[in-house]
Amino acid sequence: MEIFLLVVHVLVCVVLILAILMQPGRSGGLSGGAFGGMGGGTSMFGGGGAVPLLAKVTTYVGIIFALTCIGLWYAGRATDSAPSTAAERLMEQGQVPAQQFPQPLVFPQNETTPADTGSTAP
Repeated sequence: MEIFLLVVHVLVCVVLILAILMQPGRSGGLSGGAFGGMGGGTSMFGGGGAVPLLAKVTTYVGIIFALTCIGLWYAGRATDSAPSTAAERLMEQGQVPAQQFPQPLVFPQNETTPADTGSTAP
């Protein structure tokens, strides 16, 4: 099922990209001269041009894209029984001992640093 959804998702992505690129922008887009948008005369998509058809195609393909995204997420979530992080995988393999509580930091006592001369004068 996941492979089928992935194939459909890739095809929907290609169709969505093409539908978006064919829509006219400020300068006419790819639908300008190729499909009768600016060329005058007869057009491939009828007298209204490609804009209404491409807008509908983009809307419906966008909805299908969102549904395939949700379907792929759900299919991937249902089959994911592996640990989610690398640390969890290492702990399951026994390579890293699991700590019960965080260890406190221990600072050395009564040691002076090179900048600490003991004088109080500035």
